[in-house]
Amino acid sequence: MGMTGKISRFLAIAGAVLGLSPAFAQAQGTTISGLVTGTGGAPIVGASVSIPTLRVGGFTDDAGRYSFTAPASATGTTVNVVARRLGFTPSSASVSLTGSAVAQNYSLSTAPTELQGVVVTALGLTREKSKLGTAQQQLSTNDLNQTKTLNVINNIQGKVSGVNITGSGTQGGSNRIVLRGANSINGNNSPLFVIDGVALSNRARAGDPAGGYDFGSAVADINPDDIATMSILKGPNAAALYGSRAANGVIVLTTKKGASTGNKMRTDINTGYTWETPSILPTYQNLYGQGAGGSFKYVDGQNSGDCDGCDQSY
Repeated sequence: MGMTGKISRFLAIAGAVLGLSPAFAQAQGTTISGLVTGTGGAPIVGASVSIPTLRVGGFTDDAGRYSFTAPASATGTTVNVVARRLGFTPSSASVSLTGSAVAQNYSLSTAPTELQGVVVTALGLTREKSKLGTAQQQLSTNDLNQTKTLNVINNIQGKVSGVNITGSGTQGGSNRIVLRGANSINGNNSPLFVIDGVALSNRARAGDPAGGYDFGSAVADINPDDIATMSILKGPNAAALYGSRAANGVIVLTTKKGASTGNKMRTDINTGYTWETPSILPTYQNLYGQGAGGSFKYVDGQNSGDCDGCDQSY
């Protein structure tokens, strides 16, 4: 009786295991593997093969082979498996997930890639923006001239981060531009302007160094339509190659140059017209004459008299 009971118990356990084996195999999911090759059948290393809808996938090894397992919850469905690699055109295949292993190979064709984000850095060098370790921002001639103004500094307004621009308030006057705030209390906070490798000052051309009239600056003489690119190098790290003058940053400008257009001549002409009227006029008086401090004595106009050069009125 004891031996018979043990045999019956063993057969019952074996039957239960064998009965559950199909469900256990199904719970493992579907394994997808294969080979990814390129032109001439050469294996592609590092290609991504995935099921985007399930967010599962893998990468090819040195031999171009990949393998990954789809979850068991997707068994019985048909999914799209995509193989992609930078420099190649992506390829996709429809695969049915049945629980059994699936073999799927891919042959990718090369696709030309465009170099993006190339910017002009210090000394006119060109680099990929993604590889720069410093803060830099570039504007093209189309970005710069979306709004037309007489001063190129005004064209930067609202297009570059970390820039503070203050208008002169007078017709033809110089504008103040500061990158990332002021660094000096009584010194110069303006960035260095470099046009085709030549440094240019943004200081106002005034009759008196201590103040007086603002006749504009050399930067204001630049025609915005002549600029091809403008690169704003922010901070001393980005502008280190320009020395101590670049402590407040650098604005690098490159101008347009002639190019071949298929033996055709092309000319761009832009014109602008501005009309302004003063909103407030001073009130003049003719009752009192020249003088200051209650006294005036004219001698020869050479300051020999009392307040010869004064322009005040009693």
